[in-house]
Amino acid sequence: MVNAINSKQRGRRTAGGFSPLALTIIITCAVLFVVFCGWLSIRLNILGYTPENSDSYVFTERSGPYYERLSDREKVIYEAVVSAAEQLRSRTETLDTGLTEKEFENVMLAVRYDEAALFFLDTFNCSADTSEKNSVVMLKYKTDGQSAYKMTSELKAAADELIGDLGADLTDVEAVLAIHDRLIKSCEKAGSKKQSKFVSTVYGAIVEKKADASGYSNAMRYLLSMVDIQCAVVFGEADGQSHTWNAVRSDGEYYYTDVYFDDPDSTTIPNLPVHAFFMMRAETMPGRTVFPDSFSIESSGDYDYYTDKGYRAADADNLKGIINNAVNEADKENRLFIEIAVPEDTELDFLLETVISIIKKHNYETVGYVSRLHPEARVFSTGRRGYYTIQLFR
Repeated sequence: MVNAINSKQRGRRTAGGFSPLALTIIITCAVLFVVFCGWLSIRLNILGYTPENSDSYVFTERSGPYYERLSDREKVIYEAVVSAAEQLRSRTETLDTGLTEKEFENVMLAVRYDEAALFFLDTFNCSADTSEKNSVVMLKYKTDGQSAYKMTSELKAAADELIGDLGADLTDVEAVLAIHDRLIKSCEKAGSKKQSKFVSTVYGAIVEKKADASGYSNAMRYLLSMVDIQCAVVFGEADGQSHTWNAVRSDGEYYYTDVYFDDPDSTTIPNLPVHAFFMMRAETMPGRTVFPDSFSIESSGDYDYYTDKGYRAADADNLKGIINNAVNEADKENRLFIEIAVPEDTELDFLLETVISIIKKHNYETVGYVSRLHPEARVFSTGRRGYYTIQLFR
């Protein structure tokens, strides 16, 4: 009888395939497996790791010099940070790459100096939660999302207006010169009083029109990128003080340009652009120390603004002709100043006497001019010995 019953039970298990308990276990496992697969699929799509979405964080066109120096792991985080910041997210998605403290610093430095358009991102206060296998970057912003979108639109409109009728037939040097001068005429140096939180950004320089050295140099990078000219922000010290300026590529050569130092910020000559630090070779850039982490250049280019414009006096014998030509050009352009380069050993008294003798011939108010002619007030040393900007009076 027992054998008969066992035979029937075996027959039922064989006919049904599984006992009720086994079937329950199998169904439960199947359901859990489907749920797990669904969760995993969603998770992998978020991370961007599925084969169809493996390049979700890859930017095919990156010209920033700081980005190019990053390791492959650092580039993954950089691209994730930029992607999140462009969408104003509070964090990047978890990525399967660890990041050391130094690597994180490299990434944020690269974002800071390559991504001028992300002026609303507070790169100094972003943080990373990282281990050997994965990392997340928490982003901090200088303003809320709605304001950031509005300010970005304002920046684009103001930059388009500043570029304006630049023209498509300019050489690289001519385009850089035009943008250099327009930025100086448009922007003024930030003072010592409390300033906008965007004073060090392209937004401060182009929209608010008041900036520090970082604002000027970020604005140059942003504006030159609009006309397809390579430009990098360089950071270090100038005369012992923290400072930023630009490296600009022109005709295959890199030059340094310091827009901030070329803006004298003079109340006597408003919106005066000078060119003592325009397109200079590295070895002729005075008082500058480039920090080790900064982009730096070597240049063999021979461009010189003063020589190109005919404003460089080789010696005392041709100083009078140079000044006379400069005054003639100032008359044609209705400018109230001339800008010249003279030999470093030129005596100031001789320079003033020469200027005065020419001023008299051009019907300027010589009496008022002579009475005010003073090295600190009317003959501006532009930061380099032998470079002077001289104000004229009509």
